[in-house]
Amino acid sequence: STENSEIQPSKKALKIHTSANQNLARGHSGLPMDHTPALIGAKRGSIQCDSGTDVSSLAYWNDPQGSRDEEFVSPFRVSSSSGKTKYLTFEADIGGFNNIRMSFENIIVMAAATGRVLVLPPSQYMYLLHNRNNFDHFFPLFSEGMQKRLRVVTMKQFLEAQFAKGGYFESEDNKKKEDLLSIVNSCETMQCDEEKVFEYIRNKSYVSELKDMKHCLVFDKNAFASGSSAITSPKTQANIKKFCGPEREPLYYDSKMAAPDIFHFQTSSLELRILNHFYTVMY
Repeated sequence: STENSEIQPSKKALKIHTSANQNLARGHSGLPMDHTPALIGAKRGSIQCDSGTDVSSLAYWNDPQGSRDEEFVSPFRVSSSSGKTKYLTFEADIGGFNNIRMSFENIIVMAAATGRVLVLPPSQYMYLLHNRNNFDHFFPLFSEGMQKRLRVVTMKQFLEAQFAKGGYFESEDNKKKEDLLSIVNSCETMQCDEEKVFEYIRNKSYVSELKDMKHCLVFDKNAFASGSSAITSPKTQANIKKFCGPEREPLYYDSKMAAPDIFHFQTSSLELRILNHFYTVMY
């Protein structure tokens, strides 16, 4: 409208978005550096375009992040009792891409917090998107920066490693391995029965019971070590209660939940979809 067309950006906004040497991404009302130690060592991100056009002013992130985030190690990382790698597998949400993305962000955070290797599902058709896709088509999952924080493997790599000697499925017959790998390979180019792959993995893993409308997932060091009864701080108890609200019960990430070698999200199921942002699901 005429009224809206007369609205001009503030001088402050113009300065931020036209400066060749931009400040760290922290919002226009960000706190001073001495109040934000997590940004020490950070640098404003940049955007590379094939056309050569400089659009780095649109970057709303920092790359690299601050030293504290770069060096952070989650206290909830646990190795297998046998010394083997632990994995997180999942199924893509059945909705449109925004729901797929939102669900996937929860899964990425879960994998990073628990130190599990993230296994991508077979390529598949995603609702309203053409061609067969996988998550690495949209997110830089195999970039050096991502792999530094979160190791990601394909379903093919996962199955080949687990059916090999020393893998979790080494006792299975070779026919099962061939059948599952055949399905995964065919998923790259044509319609395939990925449900058989997921059914097999569900039977070999712990399937998450998280329902985002009924539960909130709580990460607490005391609860992780000794169970939820170990949370004795009234302030922490009040914060958890406030975060979960009156309609959700807390699920505590404890040693029992951390124990399984393969943790699976059956998020293609109507009952187990995760359709809220990770910062409203995980405390």
